[in-house]
Amino acid sequence: MMLRKGNDLIKTPCCHFERVLKDESRNPFNDEYRGKVNGWKFPVLFIALMAFVFVSCHRKNETTDIPKKDTQKSITKNEIPIAEDSKMVFVPAGTFIMGSDIGNPDEKPVHSVSLDDFYIDKYELTNRRYNKCVEAKVCAPANNAEDTNLNGARQPVVGLSWLDCMKFCRWEGKTIPTEAQWEKAARGTDGRNYPWGSDFDIGKLSCFGAEDGFEYTAPVGSFPSGASPYGAMDMAGNVKEFTRDWYNSTYYGRSPADNPPGADKGDPIPPDNQQHRTARGGSWRNDVLNLRCTLRNPVTEGTANDYFGCRCVSEDRK
Repeated sequence: MMLRKGNDLIKTPCCHFERVLKDESRNPFNDEYRGKVNGWKFPVLFIALMAFVFVSCHRKNETTDIPKKDTQKSITKNEIPIAEDSKMVFVPAGTFIMGSDIGNPDEKPVHSVSLDDFYIDKYELTNRRYNKCVEAKVCAPANNAEDTNLNGARQPVVGLSWLDCMKFCRWEGKTIPTEAQWEKAARGTDGRNYPWGSDFDIGKLSCFGAEDGFEYTAPVGSFPSGASPYGAMDMAGNVKEFTRDWYNSTYYGRSPADNPPGADKGDPIPPDNQQHRTARGGSWRNDVLNLRCTLRNPVTEGTANDYFGCRCVSEDRK
């Protein structure tokens, strides 16, 4: 705050703004006004004025100094080098717990599954990676390729169908993971609900609303503390991910214990639809109940919207 003494401005302490007492007739630095104030009145009034200024400014400082979530700073801090978006993580052979007793009927029964080892993409397929396939004239542009809220180089590509994702993975010499491969990569061997543990944590994933710092999808790898036991990122939230399996709501009751391939196309029994694949992981549009590692989502092969994406696996053991 500024007070005027004649033609000079005198800055009071602690303020972030400038204000001039324009009424010279009431300015305490004005000689004429000061002469009208008798005895002790002037110093008392002046001290009271300064106290008011100090308290007001102090309160302003307290308000403006409250730490707030800085989305841009968070993005910069956790932003992965662009060339690393094609890295893969290793998932060793062994047995893990598949399914959930607290989930939907199609997540039951809980059962043990043994898998061979495999590699899975550390990050969801990004726009940068997918556009290389488009430039090679192998893949078609994503439905959301022109949407500036979703087409950042490090954001997961969305607007792809299951068929689009399979074409891309095959172009890279890989394939889409089975449900069993995806679930083991997401939760490890201890039966946890989320990639990081048993309890939900808004600070570990991109989900419904902007509380996570992102209104839409987050750049892949923005939540390193939400990594799975094998180091796979964003296995909960951001985008739902296609798997290789045909969806069947009762498959868990009869699936093989070793390397289950998923239901065959002709296997589902009504009311299951023979044209549905299975998607996993929840998305930026989902709430806490739809982000568990075991949740299964039937989806047609041709579905392509702004919350479906994918990642690839490699079963090459050379």
